[in-house]
Amino acid sequence: MKKKIKLFLFGLALISLMAMGCKSEKKPVTTPPDVTDTSGPDNRTESDHQAKLDENGNQTDSETINLNNAVSKDYVEQNVSYSAMMRITINPYLLLYLDQNGIVLAYNYENKDAADAYKDVSFTGNNVKEAIKKVTDSALKTDYLKQDADMIIEVAEVKDTAFQVNEVLYIAEVTANKTLHENNRKAEVAVTMPPEVEKIAEEQGEFELENLSEPQDLTYLTDMLDYSATMKIGDDNPVVLFLDGTGTVMAYGFENQDTETPQELSSPVGQSVSDAAKAITQNLIETNNVTDETVLKVEVSEALDDYFRTDEFFNDTQNSVQDVLDENDVAATVEVELTAEPPKEEEAFPTPGENPADEKLPGNECESCHGTQTVHCPYCDALGYINCDACGNTGTTLCSDCSGSKTIACDLCNGSGYDPAPCPYCRGTGNCPTCGGSGVETMEDGNEGPCHHCDGNGHCSNWYVDHDDVCYGHGPCPRCEMKRYNNCQRCQGTGTEQCEECGGNGGSTCPDCNGTKEISCPDCTGNN
Repeated sequence: MKKKIKLFLFGLALISLMAMGCKSEKKPVTTPPDVTDTSGPDNRTESDHQAKLDENGNQTDSETINLNNAVSKDYVEQNVSYSAMMRITINPYLLLYLDQNGIVLAYNYENKDAADAYKDVSFTGNNVKEAIKKVTDSALKTDYLKQDADMIIEVAEVKDTAFQVNEVLYIAEVTANKTLHENNRKAEVAVTMPPEVEKIAEEQGEFELENLSEPQDLTYLTDMLDYSATMKIGDDNPVVLFLDGTGTVMAYGFENQDTETPQELSSPVGQSVSDAAKAITQNLIETNNVTDETVLKVEVSEALDDYFRTDEFFNDTQNSVQDVLDENDVAATVEVELTAEPPKEEEAFPTPGENPADEKLPGNECESCHGTQTVHCPYCDALGYINCDACGNTGTTLCSDCSGSKTIACDLCNGSGYDPAPCPYCRGTGNCPTCGGSGVETMEDGNEGPCHHCDGNGHCSNWYVDHDDVCYGHGPCPRCEMKRYNNCQRCQGTGTEQCEECGGNGGSTCPDCNGTKEISCPDCTGNN
């Protein structure tokens, strides 16, 4: 009996082991997280890093994909139902895949520099404003977005025409410029779209802001305006002015939209800050919001340009408000103060040779550049042009205007090579205006004889030609050697002229090395 029990137990154990073995053969499938999961790279688990990565650092193994990390283009195309794709070009190059409302569903590194610049950032779940701010902040922090560099924001693809192209690009451009202002840096921000997307944008119509002549919600103005400063005037419910770089009021609102606002306040939009401050102060006096006992506060709450931090600006504002108080015999006290955060100081990088550590010591040279401080550009292979899919791997990014031909049709003659303007003498007929082309005219004695203007040949006047006036006629003009047309003066008869878009090069210069065929060494950043 004991032997049977032992055999029975042994059998159960064997069956259990076989079942466990069968389960272990199944590969676990990880479902991509909800795109609204915005846990950043700092919160990623160990399993998030198990996916296979391509050469640019994008996940390629679909069984372990986590959309909080960068993913390959193939995965996005097969698994993500996106409405539009946005490309941000700085070097680094980044792709954002957006839903209909501009929320990031997934993102992709187009080169290794993107993986380096954005390695501590996750864009998934962010709206366009949040994503562009992260891109700009990170590119500045990692020094990829240098002073006076170019930042191109492109809606490169639209799959859902409900996606508002113009609105998204407007928000992106405003956010990038404001982020640069906040970091006290300058760069050229450009927004663009290919022809096929431009057609969709044209059908949607231009994006228009709310009527800024009326008071607006402050959150809306903060998000949508590329302003340079904000100023608050008043105490209980101050008027908030949004100013451009010249101190002109772009828009306004009230700090608390829910409370009763001063009555009959005319719109300050378009006025200088001094005039606007005067009008608002006058309104506060007339509505008894400012009396002799009032301390009237004027606060510069944001100042993205240095001008709004100067004594000149504060003195002008103080004097403007004080003048209105004096005119109304109101003894109120005026307090003008700056509460805006100080501008961020631009990080200074030492020039090679300034520090002893910069000296070239034997055995201390960079392994990549061997002390030369430069390496061949890996993106253009030292050719000066980018190899990319858009150009069919020809090595150049073709000019969109001339398609690489370096020339375009002459705008004056529309490519014909001939000047289209008619002869001012013969009106384009080529015939003598005196005899109408017959070569015969009636003399004073009533007899007919050879026309004295054309010498009897009926052509556009030889007299006109002899007086060095060019005939632009469309007839057998002797000035044009009987060719019936004169050559176009702009293109000299070729019918083409140099393409202005590419300067006659037919392609774009490599943005990584600026056409020099070399970039700073990535290992030593210019210091050996």
